[in-house]
Amino acid sequence: MDEAVATGGLVEARDAVEQVCRLLVTPSPAVLDRAAAVLERAVGLMADWLKKEGRPGEGQSTELRHLRRAAAQARALLEKAAAFHAGWTARLGSWTGGYQAGGEPAAVIRPGRIWVEG
Repeated sequence: MDEAVATGGLVEARDAVEQVCRLLVTPSPAVLDRAAAVLERAVGLMADWLKKEGRPGEGQSTELRHLRRAAAQARALLEKAAAFHAGWTARLGSWTGGYQAGGEPAAVIRPGRIWVEG
């Protein structure tokens, strides 16, 4: 089997994850929504590749390493973004509601977001 054909889905998935990494350098609510859509596409590409290929073969291990590296970078960026927003949420809670008896900042009540598919 031609290596380009065998790794095609992997290359597209890696490209999508690398796009997410570029987006997450400047996270905002709109960017996070866009990144979620791109990650969903990457997961779909991987699922399709796994259905076709089953297990990685020769020539695919290099591409899988690149994909894992990109996924680890995206994970680190998402964790940093979550920690940043959690810190600001705690600060906002202390500014608006003070502190609870245990010393934690007051909870911040935010409007919810609902995502419905169907």
